[in-house]
Parts: sequence; structure tokens; C-alpha cells
Amino acid sequence: MESNDHLIGKQLGTCVLERLVGSGGMGMVYLAHQTRPVRDVAVKVLRSGAGIYTEAHQEFLARFRREANVIAQLDHVNILPVYEYAEQDGLAYLVMPYLAGGSLRTVLEGKGRLSPLEAFKYIEQAGSALQYAHEHKIVHRDIKPGNMLFHADGRLVLVDFGIARITRDKTVSDLSDPSLTAVGQFLGSADYMAPEMVQGAKVDYRADIYELGIVLFQMLAGRVPFQGGSALFIAAMHINERPVSLTSLDPMISPALDAVVQKALAKEPAARYQSVREMVDALRQALGISNSLAQGFYAEPTASPSHPISSPGLSYPQNVGYPASPPPPVEVAQRTASAQQMPYSYPPAPVTPQQHTSSPAQYAAQSHYQTGTEVDTALVPYLHQSSPPKRHTSVWLGWGLTLFVLLVLCFVGFIFGPHLMESVFDHPATPVVVTTPKPAEPTAAPTQAPTPEPTATATPPPVLTMDSANAFVQSYFDDINHSNYQGAYTHWNKEYQNQHPFASFADGYKHTKQDGVTINSVSPGSDNTIKVNVSIVTTEVDDSGMTLYKNYTGTYVVGQDEDGIHFLPSSRLLPV
Repeated sequence: MESNDHLIGKQLGTCVLERLVGSGGMGMVYLAHQTRPVRDVAVKVLRSGAGIYTEAHQEFLARFRREANVIAQLDHVNILPVYEYAEQDGLAYLVMPYLAGGSLRTVLEGKGRLSPLEAFKYIEQAGSALQYAHEHKIVHRDIKPGNMLFHADGRLVLVDFGIARITRDKTVSDLSDPSLTAVGQFLGSADYMAPEMVQGAKVDYRADIYELGIVLFQMLAGRVPFQGGSALFIAAMHINERPVSLTSLDPMISPALDAVVQKALAKEPAARYQSVREMVDALRQALGISNSLAQGFYAEPTASPSHPISSPGLSYPQNVGYPASPPPPVEVAQRTASAQQMPYSYPPAPVTPQQHTSSPAQYAAQSHYQTGTEVDTALVPYLHQSSPPKRHTSVWLGWGLTLFVLLVLCFVGFIFGPHLMESVFDHPATPVVVTTPKPAEPTAAPTQAPTPEPTATATPPPVLTMDSANAFVQSYFDDINHSNYQGAYTHWNKEYQNQHPFASFADGYKHTKQDGVTINSVSPGSDNTIKVNVSIVTTEVDDSGMTLYKNYTGTYVVGQDEDGIHFLPSSRLLPV
């Protein structure tokens, strides 16, 4: 293997290579210091596999120019951007952000395996990136946990798009890769390679779906489905062996979840999911997760300074949107007014739900706010509420007792009455005291304890709190993301509505596909208001069908009227 250690200290363009932070079959990654602009970056120097004066190397450089230009144009929140690409002294290199948040590989090395909800969190983000790339005719070809890094804001980002094609592919017109099996060298990682890649057949986006299925299997089982002593042996298993059932490895994994993984790992591309979006939707349905519930999953991973790649940026939006393309995505789960029981049987780690007793019920039920690694209470298995105690048994018992006492008194009076009367008249000066219960007393009959009237206890108006203000802003964006613009419009106060008619308000969202909102902070404001500071990533589709991403940061102010009704009096957003 060639060594590039002599490059440390070398300047490539505006970047001075400081130290080697990673290496692989496709290149070397260096931590570098860029002088214009001044920042730390990651520089990936690609391997050509041939001497710099050979024809093969010249073909490699031509392929690099063509593919790197396409890769550099990818613009997605879950794809690591390429700042620039260039050639110098026969070296082809890419300049990218330097991230120090670790990778999914380091997470799996630390935890071994993940819960289905954690796995979904990562698959949804990686799936969003892959769907976007596939719609731009780009296949990754090397999906694995080591290529899934974490940004400082907690989101997952895919790296090395198209690197496999640049370093190995000799074709120009299609996505086939005949060099895959040459002299036992594998373009991707043997543990994750699709069967068609091993066989040197034509490769398309469905190879990425297979590799993503391997990653999902590994997250749930704690190991890859095919294991062997050599890369060639593992590659043969991808072609010939059926992956073991996850349910047989762990009975707590539901058959529905296992079926999603098995379909993604089908040997024939036509038998797999035909888009990453379809796979993610099937996984969401198998776990019983609605789009709104999925918003509460994103928590920041443990940082690992040893792993490359970026500077902190805008917080990751809490629900992932896919680029627009025909046909439109199928709605797998609709929001419902009441929570539904999740069908999967492998639960997440127990989490004690936070009880915000001061929050208005109509807003708190919609909250998806997180602090640290706390999970949204909507995702916790639903608590069984005990119904009010039954009163029928005690009521009938009281009636029966009263009737029995009355019968006994009547019997005693009938038998001993004449003697008592006679005794009274014979001895008028000596009073005779007869102790007789009074059945007519209210305390003797439970029927005198009526059910309290609903108006007996007045319900105090809801109190504006930081929790309820946060939930109110979340509910506003829930309505926007579900195209319920009338519901969103009613969040604003009368002054705003008088100045902005509903038609113009709704027209402002005609290009909006998704508003991914992150609550940065909640703090008291003036005049008994609460300020909710947010970061927003807006996904828009213009009239030509192009997908655009816009970043904003700002504040929404939440107030409350005398009846406890929350409203938005103002907001201030600035583009980032």
C-alpha cells in the first residue's frame, strides 16, 4: 500500500496538511488548516491505484474532474458538503468540513446494538440523503456505519458520495462496474456489498438500499448478517446465503420489523424496495411511528474527537423531508387526535415522561420539545389511566341494609308493641326508653350523597408557561407541515390577522414542502409573554420542480389572553 505520510506539511491549494486522520482503500484523509477562509478542514487525497505518469492515472483524473463536479453540487442537510476539489502535482483531492462528532461505527462499537427507535432515527436521516442523491442520479456504492458521521448539532451526515466510482469505475455511460471482482479487490466494504456488486453486474440505486438494509440489520442485531474469515467468503455469502431472521436472534424484535429488513436484503434488486423513501416508510409503519412522532428522535451523540469532519452549524430539523419527485410520497401514518399503541415489541430504553401539570392540555399534547437526550413523552409507551371507582356496589349495599333494618323494626313492633303500650299506661310516672334507629335520617341512606355537579369546582384558566409556549410554537409548525394553514393562521392574534388576510398568509406557503424547526431556547419576555428562539430549515419546491433549502433563525413571541388562550403576537426571522 502506498504511503502518503510525506504529504504532512504539504500545501494543497489553500490548505496545509497537518496530520493524517484516516485512510482506506480509496484515499487518505488529513486534518488541514485552510488559509482562505481561515478554518480547519478535512482534505481527502484520492488513490488512483496507478503511477501518476500512466494512462490509467490520466483516466482517473478525467473521471475525478467529471464526478467531483457532480458531487460538489449535492446540497442536502444530511450530506457532507464538498467545499472544493482540485488537482496538484498529480494528486486529486477534495476539501470538506472537518467533523469531530464521531460516526455510527463508533456508536455501535460502544453500544453493540440499538433499539428500533434509535435505528429508525439514523435510517431516516441517511435515507433522506440517499433519496436526494438518487433523484440526482448519484449512487453512493459504499454505505456503511463508518461513512455515517455526526455533525456538531447532532444530525447524521453521509460522506464519500461517488468516491467509489471515481477511484474504480472505468465506464462513462452507465453505472456498471466490471472491476469489482478483478483480482479479488472489492470496491466497497465486503460486509455491506450488494450481490450485484460482487458479481460485477450493473449497479444502480437499489445497491444502496441493500447496503442500508445491512446497516439496519447491524444496528438491531449487533452484528452484520454475513460473517466469515475472508472478504471473498463473505462476498459469496451475499450471493448465496439468506440472512438469518432477526426475530430468531431476538424474539423481542417484531416480525413486521424483520420483514422490512428481509425485503431490503433481497438478492434480486427487483425484489427490494424500489426507493429509499419506500423503505423508510415501511420501517416507520412497522414501528407504528407517525410523521409527527418522529420529530422527537434527534439527540446529540457522544462526541469522539478522533474522528474527522466540521464546525458547528445550524441545528438539525426535527423532521426529515425528502426532495420532491413523482410519484409523491405515500402517507404511511396520519396524525390522530389520540395516541395509538405502537405495534413493535422491542421497546426503547425506559424513559420517565415529564408531567407538565401547568401546561394547557390542548397544547401540551402536541409538544415535541426535547432537552438533552430526553425522549418526547408522546413516544413513551402509553400509560394506563385508572378509571373512576365504581359506586354501584356500595349503593346497593346501603339500600339492602336499610331495608333489613326496617323489616326488623316492623317485626319487633308487631310482637312487642301491645306489651310496651300496656307497660306505659300501667306506669305513667316511669318513662320507658325505647332505642329505635331512625331510618329516615339522611345519614342512614347513601342515596343522600348525590354526584357533585360539574360547576361545583371552577377550572382555573390555563397558565402561560415556557413548556406551553414551546408546545404552542410546535403545534403551529405541525399545522404548517400538514398544510393546515387555517389552523396555523388561528395561532396569530387579531392584530396580525387584521394586517395579514388569510389568503396572503396561505399564499406565502405555496412553495413550502417542509419546515424543519429546532427549538433552541425558551425564555420569559416582556408584558407576560414567552420568547421561543428557533432555527428553521425550510424545504421549498419552486415552479420548475427544483428543491431549495433555506435556513432561518429567530424568535416567536407567545402571549395569553384573559381566558388563557395562547396566541402569537409577533415573530422575527432572519436568513442564515
